[in-house]
Order: sequence, then C-alpha cells, then structure tokens
Amino acid sequence: MFHHWSHTHLREKAIAVFGVQTVTEFYASQFAPIFDKIADPLFVSLGSGDGTQEIEIVESLVAKGYDRFHFLGLELNPILVDAANQLARSKALGPLISFQVCDVNRGGLSPQLFDINGRSPRHEVHGFMAQHSLHHIVELEQTFDFIDQYLAEDGRFLTLDVIGRNGHMRWPEALAVVEAVWDKLPERYRYNHQHKKLYSTFVDWDCSGYGFEGIRAQDILRLMVERFTFEKFLGAGGFIDVFVDRAFGPNFDPTNDGDRLLIDCLEGINDMLVDRGIIKPTLIYASVMKKRPGVIPKVYKNRTPEFCIRRP
Repeated sequence: MFHHWSHTHLREKAIAVFGVQTVTEFYASQFAPIFDKIADPLFVSLGSGDGTQEIEIVESLVAKGYDRFHFLGLELNPILVDAANQLARSKALGPLISFQVCDVNRGGLSPQLFDINGRSPRHEVHGFMAQHSLHHIVELEQTFDFIDQYLAEDGRFLTLDVIGRNGHMRWPEALAVVEAVWDKLPERYRYNHQHKKLYSTFVDWDCSGYGFEGIRAQDILRLMVERFTFEKFLGAGGFIDVFVDRAFGPNFDPTNDGDRLLIDCLEGINDMLVDRGIIKPTLIYASVMKKRPGVIPKVYKNRTPEFCIRRP
C-alpha cells in the first residue's frame, strides 16, 4: 500500500515541484546543472548505507552523458562500506564512486576525506546529499555547519528525509486523527507487522532508542531554515504515514478497491489538514543552497519550508 500511496499521491507532488517521478531522478536532476559550471565536480553523500541509492544516481548521471566527477559515500558501518565498494567495482564504476567509513556523530567529518584516489585534496564540495540519514544524526548543528563551510558557492545540498516528531512519534494534533480513525478500523487493519502483534488501541511508539531512529527529526527543518536558502522544497506526509508504513501498511491490499479508496480518502484529509496548517508534514524533499538573500523557493501549494516547521 505504501507503493500505491507514493505512486499515486507523493509522485504527483514531486512532479509538481521537481519535474521527476523517482528518488534517483530527484537527486540526478538536481545535481546535473552543476556540470554547467564545474568540469569535474565532487559529490558527497552523508550516511550512504549500502550505496545502492548513490550508485543508481551515478548510473543516471552517466546515462545523461556525464563521465567526469566523483561521488563519495560516507557511512558509519564498515560492513556496508565494503559491500558498497564491491558493488561499485562490479558495475565498473570504481573511478566515479567510492565509499569510506565516517562517524558523523563523533566528529568524523573533515576535509581530509576529500583526498580521493590520490588526487589533490579538494577544498570544496559541489553537491551534498543525505538520503534518509539526517534523522539518525545527533550532531545536526555540526553536520550542517560542515556542509555550509565546504559547499561550493554554486553547489547544492539535497535531502529526502523525515521531519516529524522525535522518535517517529505523532504530534498531539496528528495523534488525535490517528486515534479517531483507529477506533473505526476493523481488527484486521490493526496488526503490527514489525512487532508481530495486534493492537486494539493505537500505541504511539518512541523509536529513538533503537538505532537512533528519529533521534532529532523535529529539529532538521528548523536548523536547515536557519542555515540555508531553499531552491525547491516539498513537504508531504502527516498522519497518513501510520497507515502506509512498514508496521500497518501491509494490512491494506492495494489490489482491493475498498482498501485503496480508504487510503485515498485518508490522504485527502491529510492534505487538507496540512494545507490549513492544522498538522505538519513529516517528509521532505529539499534542494538547498548556501544562504542567498531574495531567493523564493518553488514549493507545493503554500508549503514553504517555514510553513512546514512544527514548533515543539
């Protein structure tokens, strides 16, 4: 059901703002204009995981005709770093992309990381990205200051991440909607596939104690607004997340007309509440630059970055 929701509703919003349909094309399309000004740009991904997303972006850039750049993935887990480098080599992308171990939360970010493949050390980065990694970072201020310091004047910082309440909990106004819907749902929709348990009443779990999940999610957008200027921005999600995520989403069958209609109706209510400022988005796509006065970002409807901030 997540795929039905994202392909039907989230994709429509992404097309409106960025003109693309997929996550890979979001990143590739926003990095591509950098080649007009820089012949051999450096891109850095913070929290690259197993490197699958970054490698897909590199393949997309190559398909667009770009073959002079380097993509550096920084990841805490050395096992994932090894797997990512092996995957890159298997696809003959070694000269264009590499992965290194880096612990962002323990001061691992440094310009020495940019000394790649024996080439002269870089003094600036032309594109940063963070794919669902910011909500795992405790030292957000340090991370954003690092990006601000080393991002080239015409560079871009791209992210797709969650910005809801810490621990992926619901804010009270969103929780009230979830509980109201929950009371009307048949039992078969209340089974948590992650916990392997049926919940007669909705439990708003704090996930921050497990793998730093959403450890400072609610601070991400506020800190970005303070430090950067946005070029394009999309805020989406809200209470709808509960009904399409990995815990309860599998209870809804995308091939069932009734289930699809229910999710579509809930998304309609979610959109109305977000547009009126009653609840705030929990998901962002963002293309940002260093601070530049007078820049008016392209957004979806009235959802500017400032409008989408939920003050605690």
